[in-house]
Order: sequence, then C-alpha cells, then structure tokens
Amino acid sequence: MVGAIEVRTKSPMKACSATVAMLIAMAVAPNRLSACSLAGCAGDGIELRRTFAVRVTHDSKPLAGVSVTVREFGKEEVVLKTTDLHGTALFANLSPGAYWLNSDLLGISAGSQCFHVAGSPSAKAKGKITYDWGDLAPSVRQASGRLVESEPRPDGTPLQRVLHPVDVPISGVKLKLTNPLTGALFEISSETDGRFSFGEIPQGTYVLRIEGQGAGNKFDFDTTDLVVKFGPSAKLDQLSLEAAPSGCGGKWVALRDQRP
Repeated sequence: MVGAIEVRTKSPMKACSATVAMLIAMAVAPNRLSACSLAGCAGDGIELRRTFAVRVTHDSKPLAGVSVTVREFGKEEVVLKTTDLHGTALFANLSPGAYWLNSDLLGISAGSQCFHVAGSPSAKAKGKITYDWGDLAPSVRQASGRLVESEPRPDGTPLQRVLHPVDVPISGVKLKLTNPLTGALFEISSETDGRFSFGEIPQGTYVLRIEGQGAGNKFDFDTTDLVVKFGPSAKLDQLSLEAAPSGCGGKWVALRDQRP
C-alpha cells in the first residue's frame, strides 16, 4: 500500500513542517508567497517514495492549477507540475537524493517541503502529501480599505518620534483582485489618501496583488500577494494595509492587526 502524509498548511505565511525553515511575509503571504530565502533542511526532511503525489485542496475541495516544483539540492533543474482537476500532481521515478518541494497559486504558497528519496525506500517512505491553500485567510466584509506606511512623526523628542509614528498614505498604487476558482479579475488604484475600493464583488476567496514601486513616489516596496476572504459575516469591515520591512532586506505589504 502506498503511504500518505497529511501536511496541512492553511497559512501561506507559515512553514509547512518542522523540517522547513522559511522566511515568508501574508497572505497572504507575499509570494506574500514569495519566500526570501530557504534555509537548510534538518535530516533531509521526510522520506518520500520515488513516485509520489501532491494533492492541494481549498475549502476541502480539490484545487486545480496549482504549480508544484521539485528541485534537487545543489542543482538548477526544476521539475514543474500543475495540479489537475482532482487537485493532484504526480512526480514519478525521482532519483535518490535530497529535494525541495514548493507549491503556489497566484503567488500564494500552498506549502513547501524538504524531503529525500532513498535508494532503497524504508517502511516510513510516503507516497502522498496534502496541502490546504488559503483556508486561514482573513475574512473581511468589504473589498475596500487603506494603504499606508508608518513613519516617525516630524515633531517631538527622538524617542517620541519613534514611539508615536504617523501614518502616511500611499497613493497611485495598482491593486488587483483575482478569484482563483472563477478567474474573475478586478483592478483599481489607491487614492490620494491611500484609500481604495473595489465596490461590490461576489463573496469568496481572492488573491489581492499590491503592485510594488509606489507609482514613482518615495514609497518603494516589493509586489505583494495576499489571500483574503470577502463575505457579509466577516468580523473585519475593511482592509488596513501597511508597507513594512519584510525581513529580507526590503519591504512588502502586510495586513495590520486590527480589532473588529
């Protein structure tokens, strides 16, 4: 019987297992899942069979169109597969070695995993990995909000300037909402006061892309992808977004902690 491992990674911003060390910022994760670096893998990760399947779900349903890549440590070649209508991507006849597996949809990570393939598979070797995509996305009632960057206030003592910063609106930034299930796309730009609104959109889970470079003004941040759910029963009314250091030597946009 083919073994299976359930690796549930409902947040694109969290590492997928204890063996993976990833520096990721959202949403949502910009790319909010784009990881800024991958560290070494303790013990070469889990053991997989030479032929194994990766299954990706969303809201407990199979998710098609997810890109899944496998790269052997120390090599440039990448094996790319895309999940089918059953949410599955099959990798066959991998050579013995240590590998990284990464999966994402519209810039949002479904999961990442370091693993190894043994010359003679042990009884612990698995034949399946399952990830959840975007199931812990923040829920918001309205497809609107404000984009700002926090800066030291212009007056007061040096300590007061740092402890009591002011919000500076970021205008002219392109924002795109994409529904990964229907393909629906909505595009707008932030206003002078940093506010934005997509108006009435169908409820569901979307990927929000905030284009970097701030329309030629002083604000400079990396393009960020966040996954967000919109629906009338959400606790949050709007999105409060802030450009902040990413931990990777740059900036990207994060959803601010906020009370309903």
